Amino acid sequence: MRIHKKEDIDIISKGVFYNSDKKVLLLKVTDDVVYDLPGGHLHFGESIEQGLYRECLEETGLKVKSAEKIGESHREKPRHFFFVEKWLGDKIVLQLEEVSKYKWINIEDSGEYSLTKAAEEGLTLAQEYINLNNL
Repeated sequence: MRIHKKEDIDIISKGVFYNSDKKVLLLKVTDDVVYDLPGGHLHFGESIEQGLYRECLEETGLKVKSAEKIGESHREKPRHFFFVEKWLGDKIVLQLEEVSKYKWINIEDSGEYSLTKAAEEGLTLAQEYINLNNL
């Protein structure tokens, strides 16, 4: 999310987790009022998929099984967004240095939350994906 490490590069992968109750996962950024999507900066040499899988596992304890790319943005820095419907694990274990809590919400209710720009972009792309695929 916000902690940058020496091996990080300025490319970001974010995942929109979509569960069987048709809810999406938001993570509250530690020491901030905003919510974000799981994901973060890639490490040098990682693909955007590898970075997504690693970051999601670190932040949530959930192991992504498959993810479909739903879009990208190059506003401030390159961001890649993925739709995640399959993962291993049912208990979320937060990386407390970056994430203080989580919520599963209806995507239509996302306007009720203070979101990062990346979360806003990712949820907009996810809503389009959900509509196109009748999910």
